[in-house]
Amino acid sequence: MGEGTKGWGKNAGIVHENDVTLLTETLNPSTLRYLIEHAERGASTTWIAVKNLENALRRLGKLPDDVRVLHPPFLLLDPAAAKRLEAQEVLTSDEASVLVKLQWYTPRAQGDIPIHGDERAVWNGKLAATDTSEVYLEQFKDLPAAVLLDQRQLLRFLSDPTHEAHGALQPGMHMVIDDASILEDTATKAYGWSVSLDGLRAAAEGNSDLVSFTDLLQIWIEKTRSFQDLRYIVKTDLETKEVKSLRERIPLLNTQETPLLLKRILENIDSILTLENLQGRITWIEQRQNGSQYLESVPERVGDMLQTSLYKTYPTTLLLPAGPEEDFREILPPGTEPVRSPALLEKHPQSMDFPESVTLETIMQNPPKGKTVVLVGSRKTIEDAFVRHTEALEEKNVTLICQNLSGGQERMQAEFTAAQSPTLWLLTPWTYEGVELQPGTVDNLIVFSLPFDHPNHAVLSRRALHYRDAFGEYSLPRLKARMFRILRTFARHATESAEVQICDDRLRTKKYGKEVRSYLEQYAAVAESTKGNQMQLL
Repeated sequence: MGEGTKGWGKNAGIVHENDVTLLTETLNPSTLRYLIEHAERGASTTWIAVKNLENALRRLGKLPDDVRVLHPPFLLLDPAAAKRLEAQEVLTSDEASVLVKLQWYTPRAQGDIPIHGDERAVWNGKLAATDTSEVYLEQFKDLPAAVLLDQRQLLRFLSDPTHEAHGALQPGMHMVIDDASILEDTATKAYGWSVSLDGLRAAAEGNSDLVSFTDLLQIWIEKTRSFQDLRYIVKTDLETKEVKSLRERIPLLNTQETPLLLKRILENIDSILTLENLQGRITWIEQRQNGSQYLESVPERVGDMLQTSLYKTYPTTLLLPAGPEEDFREILPPGTEPVRSPALLEKHPQSMDFPESVTLETIMQNPPKGKTVVLVGSRKTIEDAFVRHTEALEEKNVTLICQNLSGGQERMQAEFTAAQSPTLWLLTPWTYEGVELQPGTVDNLIVFSLPFDHPNHAVLSRRALHYRDAFGEYSLPRLKARMFRILRTFARHATESAEVQICDDRLRTKKYGKEVRSYLEQYAAVAESTKGNQMQLL
């Protein structure tokens, strides 16, 4: 955009000084590019934060020359760390394969090379940059008119006054949060401490003292969790001799020679095991389905931190779907003074239906024409459908792609794109949110299960306790926001004649079903038959 051209910011009356502006987000897939290309160019930089930077870059393609991408540190390769790995006398098989790829591709970021399986632990434990690495900090020098980065990265350094990036921040800089309906989740991660035991073990390879420390930490974890997949850490857990011994060993391991990435891992362990940090935080041990173990600690509420480090410091625009402010109270705490602004672009409604007779069984027996994404509530449902229908679908020359049974996400995306019609892709709503396909790829989206959060979620179940009506005031607004994001994802992939079907019986049988349907219908295109009936009534 040329100098002096009017943008969509303060001069256009859309961004309000010293306020939080709620910019109404629609299903229009061009919104982010419009934001980037038409943001006001002035003396200060506009910061545009997205949910997933890698996916956003794939969608956007070439950016204007005066826009810089700020990669998060964990996606950047630390050159010094790569040299240390190369100098190791003994390598594990995963370390060796990653090292070969580094020499083949000479990457700057993780996305520049193919990373699979336990190779990710090598990257996270030994190769990734940190927020004090030179390769990361170089990005903040001589900032252009606009920068694009991920939400988590922005929130993390805004909340840390010692972060080197603060030197690039100036009063009056405009902060734009795209896809802010998921800001609660990204802020939770940004303000949290997380330790992967797989990453720690990868970092410990070749260091006997660190291997010993990791073994002791693993023993304490197993003793504390007592075979539970999710175990909240309480005061008595951190008062044991084992924890005291672990914390005493951390300074001995965290020396001037310690690699920056390992320093950050050790600092997170120390923060999680510090008794004084339990107050106001949710801290737990988690063992996931693949056996990987994690130590996690996040703030019980994120709104006050957002208000202090973001809203009260910089003019902020949040892109949020239409709805009352109360639906977003976790990110708009008391004291926030938001101002609503209308959408920048047309709504881009979708053809939508709520059939009563369509079931997963009928879809599997009579697949729709074209390519269809089918969202179901669990991986077990997908596995059952795969076992029962694969053979019959093969006989009909129907391609069936199933989450967890057809390879990783990138492989499934490639297979779905290349497949001939008819094609069925079964996956969960939570996975579909992160899917990236070319425009004009999907003909049908069928949703069989409203994607409520799991009632036993480690963080959300605790936050829900702060509400008088946890379901109506917290769970239901989060469901609506997720359904918006699913429809918006589909809008990016859909053909011109694409259709959405919402087939969950709870829309008819539950008291809240009418409210959810009404929310979804605001994004539905009015059918021609409906328009004709309205004209007849007039």
